[in-house]
Amino acid sequence: MNNFFKILQEKNHILADGATGTNLFAMGLETGDPPEPWNINHKDRIRSLHQGFVDAGSDLFLTNSFGGTSFRLKLHNLEKRVFELNKSAGDIAREVADHADRLVIVAGSMVSTGEMIEPHGLMTPNEATDAFRAQAEGLAEGGVDVLWLETMYAMEELEAAMDAVKDLGLPVCATMSFDTAGKTMMGITPKNLARKSQDLELAGFGANCGIGAADLIATINGITQNVDSETVVIAKANCGIPEFHDGNIHYSGTENLMPFAIEAARQRATVGEMSDAMASEFGRHRATIQGVRGIWKQHMQASADMDLLKDRVEEFSKALGRAPRILVAKLGQDGHDRGQKVIASAFADLGFDVVTGPLFQTPDEVYDLAISHDVDAVGISTLAAAHLSQVPQLRKKLDAGAGRHIELVVGGVIPPGDIPLLERDGAAAVFLPGTKSTDAAMRLLDLLARRRNIS
Repeated sequence: MNNFFKILQEKNHILADGATGTNLFAMGLETGDPPEPWNINHKDRIRSLHQGFVDAGSDLFLTNSFGGTSFRLKLHNLEKRVFELNKSAGDIAREVADHADRLVIVAGSMVSTGEMIEPHGLMTPNEATDAFRAQAEGLAEGGVDVLWLETMYAMEELEAAMDAVKDLGLPVCATMSFDTAGKTMMGITPKNLARKSQDLELAGFGANCGIGAADLIATINGITQNVDSETVVIAKANCGIPEFHDGNIHYSGTENLMPFAIEAARQRATVGEMSDAMASEFGRHRATIQGVRGIWKQHMQASADMDLLKDRVEEFSKALGRAPRILVAKLGQDGHDRGQKVIASAFADLGFDVVTGPLFQTPDEVYDLAISHDVDAVGISTLAAAHLSQVPQLRKKLDAGAGRHIELVVGGVIPPGDIPLLERDGAAAVFLPGTKSTDAAMRLLDLLARRRNIS
């Protein structure tokens, strides 16, 4: 019998590990560096990491392979070492577990590729499957007891991962990351996951990361309401939001929030009431906004589109006396900022002057930011479905004030049926997932040239 199922027979709950990244930074990992090479170069540190979790009482701990797919390792020119790095991750973890004085489970950590499957992105299902299979084969060779798919956000990618590992003979657990709206980045709800898990034949499933204990409780409640009592449900939350202060990671939550949140839920407190209570005590999360230049351009090949864009930006700059300036903004309770940062990086590398706005902004706040920075355009990045109410409010605010000259465009996960409504209410263009950054930039330059009467 597989150790994972054996321990489930022995115990009615399994205590997992936590704070892997935080511990690795404390051990000397530099921000931006991948931890996977440590499976070769610093085996003693990874061994110590795992041993610490075992000594603390963990029944299960994850391998140091979170970013072990070819897609993520490619960012560090390590894509040809997928099998080596993942096998070593399994080897080290296996050694620690085998020397424990009790049964301890080794879970092979596998995370989302960081790419989006077509039509929302450029990755094909076969490419995703191949990437997951290469990683899983290394972990299996290293001796993991269970494959642990974590921080997933799209059902298509989860299905590709399951297709990749189905022939390895190992149980598979999967967790998705849910936000304050109770959905993943691609709109999957806890109920959706619960229902789909039956078809995928998962050994266990649930939620990981997120923004803290209270929201995790709501997610887990949404799952347990749609499964029977025999289902293995996984809860593995962040202790709040990770933030950097003085070179160190700190979390907005504290170790004593979970029992209070559980008790509040038992007393029928709503998630909103718990959130308001924590906001009054700790304040609202303010994400650190930091633009990145050069990364997008580094991975783009020279093309006629790039040359044409460069010429267009130069023409605009000469006519206006400065580069075209765009504010990439987030409205409402949409905490998904990956798309915002990708667009900001791409447009900056194309020659735009880019202002990146904070999370959780009101239309009034976006207006004030746009006016204070004298932008030519506001680009709203959206994934949380509030665009139909907030984009029109922003357009009205711009037109009623000093922003009549500012172009307003919208991009993100938007139902096609919403496009005519957005265009009716003031959006000059709507960009759906899969839109090339160069195409979006060219379209925006056309709009700006027309509004500014630049030939």
